[in-house]
Amino acid sequence: MKKQNLVIPIVLIAILTACSAQNAAPTFDSASIQTAAVETIIAEITITAEYLATENAPTATEAFTATPSYTATPEITTTPAPCADSAWVQDVTIPDGSLLKPGEKFTKTWKIKNTGSCTWVDGYYLIYGYGEKLGGATVAIPGGVAPETEIEVSIDLTAPSKTGNYFSWWRLKNEWGIPFGQFFGVTFTVQ
Repeated sequence: MKKQNLVIPIVLIAILTACSAQNAAPTFDSASIQTAAVETIIAEITITAEYLATENAPTATEAFTATPSYTATPEITTTPAPCADSAWVQDVTIPDGSLLKPGEKFTKTWKIKNTGSCTWVDGYYLIYGYGEKLGGATVAIPGGVAPETEIEVSIDLTAPSKTGNYFSWWRLKNEWGIPFGQFFGVTFTVQ
């Protein structure tokens, strides 16, 4: 009997609470509105897709007796491998881990190899990649570097004035301004 006495007041409270909630001002939740909008759009897309699928679907007879109205010959296209490529061969000057003085000017030289399939012509450059720029500027590469040929490339740099460990990475770009090949760099300590 006690359970019945408890149920009635709880139900009564729930009804009164629901009635008073109807008079309260509605609250807007932007996430709920956005969710409802997305669900509406998805429903519309689904209805349209279902309509188009049934509208344009072939009948059972058409599906088995249709003959193609054209004969397709697939076109095979290949994208050629980039002809410009390079690889670091060795450091010629300032080996990695060298000790430099603050503000010291130096020339870094690398031996690099044309590992691509085309000759490097006028318009190829050594450009900054990342790390410390060290005052370095873009350097023109001499034209006429045939595939599988090694050349030496040099750049004038300046060590930072603060002590510490530094690195600077560079690479090549072709006559169209497109960077290519391996990065090659210099790492050193200023003491």
